[in-house]
Amino acid sequence: MPLYVLLSTLTSECKEKLRSEPDILVDICNKFKECKMDTLPQFATLGPYNFVNIVEVESDKAIYGISAELNALGTINTIVMPALPLKEYLSEIKKMAKKR
Repeated sequence: MPLYVLLSTLTSECKEKLRSEPDILVDICNKFKECKMDTLPQFATLGPYNFVNIVEVESDKAIYGISAELNALGTINTIVMPALPLKEYLSEIKKMAKKR
């Protein structure tokens, strides 16, 4: 299944709510599961993004709907980037080099 890096930032409203209801993060994680997305490593981060997730979805097209659904929650804003394991990346580079 295709892998993606999901960078998330909490909305202002969610940040305020987080103080009194920290379990709101559990609700967001449950939404990932509802979207039929396998969540691999999850990290809380400092800097421009609050969270970094590695996710696996059934197809490249599915990530479009999932991203729209997550952003529609009003609690997070996401940026999604396709990800390829390094071993596969190197394999593709070697294939291209052989074609030259």
